[in-house]
Amino acid sequence: MIVKKIITRTEEREINITEATLLSIEEYNQYKYLISCINGAWWLRSPGLDFTSAPCVDSSHIFYEYVDYELGVRPALKISNSNLQIEDKFKFADHVFTVISEKYALCDNIIKKYNFRADWKVKDANNYELSDIKQYVDSWFNKALAGEVTTDADSN
Repeated sequence: MIVKKIITRTEEREINITEATLLSIEEYNQYKYLISCINGAWWLRSPGLDFTSAPCVDSSHIFYEYVDYELGVRPALKISNSNLQIEDKFKFADHVFTVISEKYALCDNIIKKYNFRADWKVKDANNYELSDIKQYVDSWFNKALAGEVTTDADSN
């Protein structure tokens, strides 16, 4: 999907947004110097230490939380556009996103609190591809593309 938005340099640019996801532990560690600190912890998509936990991050470090606990959702949009620069900002679905790499733009805030997986008793409870959090992120993204997401639904 190609979206035209105003970015930091106040020039209108086309931004190719292909999907929304969460960052992995490795991606967070690679780009953390570009990621703004926010109040509250937020999920990452990497598997946890065991099937009952998944990684999350707060302003000081990565830690692991039970998958049925509600933490923040901070989407990362997969983008492709050679005209964007690191730290450019643009609006998508009433949220500001900051470009943190050639591949990702990360939401500047938490859009909602949500559990990674409601049923942590299943063997694959921390598998992002099968998780409740992925279903939420995919649903949010599809609604955002359709223009159905508003800031009223946000928790922060």
